[in-house]
Amino acid sequence: MSRSVFLTDVLGSCVADVFDDLMFSVVPAYRNIKRFINFRKSLNGRVAYDSGGYQFLIGRIKDPPDPLRTVDVYRKLGYRSSDFLIQLDLPPAYFLPKDERLKLIRKSAEFFHVMKAELKNVLGVVHGWEQDELQLSLELLTADNVLSVGTYAATSIIASHAAQAEMVVQRTPRKIIFQRLVDVSYLLRDYIVFMLGCSNPATIHIAFLLGSKYADGGAWRIAAAHHVIFIPEHGRFSIGKKRISKRLTDLSLLKKYYCESPFEVSFNDFVQMLRSDFKVRALWNAWVLKYEEKIANEFATDPDKYHKYLCKRFEKSKFWSHVLRFIWSKYKQKYVQTNLKIFLKQPVRREKYVA
Repeated sequence: MSRSVFLTDVLGSCVADVFDDLMFSVVPAYRNIKRFINFRKSLNGRVAYDSGGYQFLIGRIKDPPDPLRTVDVYRKLGYRSSDFLIQLDLPPAYFLPKDERLKLIRKSAEFFHVMKAELKNVLGVVHGWEQDELQLSLELLTADNVLSVGTYAATSIIASHAAQAEMVVQRTPRKIIFQRLVDVSYLLRDYIVFMLGCSNPATIHIAFLLGSKYADGGAWRIAAAHHVIFIPEHGRFSIGKKRISKRLTDLSLLKKYYCESPFEVSFNDFVQMLRSDFKVRALWNAWVLKYEEKIANEFATDPDKYHKYLCKRFEKSKFWSHVLRFIWSKYKQKYVQTNLKIFLKQPVRREKYVA
C-alpha cells in the first residue's frame, strides 16, 4: 500500500503548488467565496479540502456550522473525482462531558449524510475519545471503505474548548492523544484511512506505521515562518537569528540532502536564501515532507521493518523514542489473543479424581 503526504497550504496562497497532493482549509472561502471560485482549475494532482472542523474546536468559527454551506463552497471551488472532500464535522474536545461528546458525534454523522447526498467525494470523519464513542461514530457514518480521522495532536499545544458554556480551555494530555491514535487505527484497520492533523514528519511516520494510507502535514509552512527548516531523518533546525529549535551548525548534513533536491542554485547561495527568504524555506520543508513520504513507502509492505527503522531514527530523541515504544506496544497488544480457549477444538472438561 503506497502512502501519500498531502501538503496543507493556505487557500489562495499556493506556495507549494509545484507539488502534487495538496490540502486546503476552506475557512477563508466562508468569508469571501467570490475570491476563490473555480480555484481548483489552477492545480494539478489531487486536492483535499478541509471543512474547518478544527477551527470550530478551537473556537475560531463563530457562525453556526451548516453542511449545505460547505457543500456550496466545495462546488464553487471546484473538485475532481480523485479529490478528497472532508465533511463538515464537529470535533468533540477531550474535556467535554461524555453526553456532550456523544451529541457532537451524532451531529457530525448527520452532517456527513447531508453532504454525502450532495457530493460523492465526501469523506466521513470518525470521532470519539473512548472505544464506545469511536465505535458509535463508525457505525453512524456507514461510509465507504475510505474514512478520515484527526490526530488531535495540536490540542496538546493549542488549548481547546473544554466546556462551551464556560469557555474553559485545557490542553489534551499527550498520552491520551497517542492512546486514542492507537485505538482508532486498530478500529479502522480494514479501511483506507486519511489521517488529518499530522503536521510534522515524526507524527506522519507514526500515522503511516499504524496503517494510514494518507496524511496531511502543515508544519512545513509554520516552521518556515519561524526560520526553521526540516532535514530528512534528522528533525528541525533553526536557521535564523532566533533559536526556536536546535541551531543548524553542521551544513554538511543539509548538503547531503540538498544534492537530491530540485534546487538548482549553488549550495552557498541556497543557504543564504534559506536564511533570508520565507518561500525558499517553505518550499524546502515541503520537499522534505515529500521525501519522508518516499521513505515511508520503502517500508509499505513490512511494518516490523518500518518499526525498526523508526527505532533507530528516533534513538536520539527521548520524546519520540518514548512515543514509539508506547504506541507500538499498545498496538501490538491488540493483536495478542488472551482467550486461549479459542485454540482448543473442544472445551476442557474437569475430571474428578478420588484418592
